[in-house]
Amino acid sequence: MTFQEITKDEFAQFSRQYSQSFLQTRQMAEMLEKRGYQPYFVGIKQNDELKLAAFMTSLKVFGGLKFELNFGPIGQANEAELASFYKGLKAFVADHQGLELRTYPDSNYRTYDPKGEAIDQPNERAVEQLKSYGFDFVVRHIGFDEQDVVAEWQYIKDLAEISDEETLLKSYNSNAKRNVKKAIKNAVSVRVADFDELDKVEKLIEGTGEKRKFATKDLSYYQELHQAFGDKAEMLLTEVEGKAIAAGVFIEVGSEFLYLYGGSDGAYGKLGGPFLLQHTAMLHALERGLKSYNFYGISGKFDGSDGVLRFKQNFGGYITQKLGEFAYYPSKTKFKLIDILKKITGRK
Repeated sequence: MTFQEITKDEFAQFSRQYSQSFLQTRQMAEMLEKRGYQPYFVGIKQNDELKLAAFMTSLKVFGGLKFELNFGPIGQANEAELASFYKGLKAFVADHQGLELRTYPDSNYRTYDPKGEAIDQPNERAVEQLKSYGFDFVVRHIGFDEQDVVAEWQYIKDLAEISDEETLLKSYNSNAKRNVKKAIKNAVSVRVADFDELDKVEKLIEGTGEKRKFATKDLSYYQELHQAFGDKAEMLLTEVEGKAIAAGVFIEVGSEFLYLYGGSDGAYGKLGGPFLLQHTAMLHALERGLKSYNFYGISGKFDGSDGVLRFKQNFGGYITQKLGEFAYYPSKTKFKLIDILKKITGRK
């Protein structure tokens, strides 16, 4: 069993066999490369057959390179293969002058019902497994300020038993049903935004991000996303009398339709636009034959303070919490010395 770099095409072909995060796609690798990150495609092979694969990036920082691997690796592996992957990964980072490697595994730590009540036991075994491979557990993040694109808390709706609009509507709570009907009555419409309209999408998301305190992206990010994912991506605009009042960014990955970013104009909240936006996106997911709708990020707080969670709860679903953030340092002594120097010099 050997750990090695693989080609972008090998990675793309292998990843098609599995359900993976959009962060583990060829398209995201190409986007991040444009943004100054160095992409790497790696995996383990046995008898020239690829068993596990992952995409990761490096970025120059003071003292070396910072590597990051988000929601990987991809594949179905036994413990021996997984151990071999992480052993090779550590050696690869060390050989490439890596100062540190940060990784966010795609494995679930715990599952919750829509109200935030745990419905299974914590996956401590997976945590201990990562530690046994030489990784330090850093933290499980809570709050939008601690999470960006890597959402450790995700709200998911299962569409496997839903085949039509009537059944979909029945799966919502009374508030969502009422608001979808209200939006239709108010002549609110939802359509796919053209490329030259993405500034409207960006503006609506930015406004909501500032209000809800979650990180957003600039216009060029949405443009690059649109170009990279092609017909696998949808940017939807919700309108009333030609006025854009809500928007969302959605990506098809594997059997899942992902709601990556969204926003709305609060002045038009009573029209029900955001509800019709989600309803339309789920209808599009059904049209695409997808089995899961991922509302993606929530804060992880269940004390009533998360308005984003309250909105998503209207549609039914469940919550997953990922394992959290882990780190590997080829030389902890060097990392600590450089960290001290950074603080003294004010470098990043």
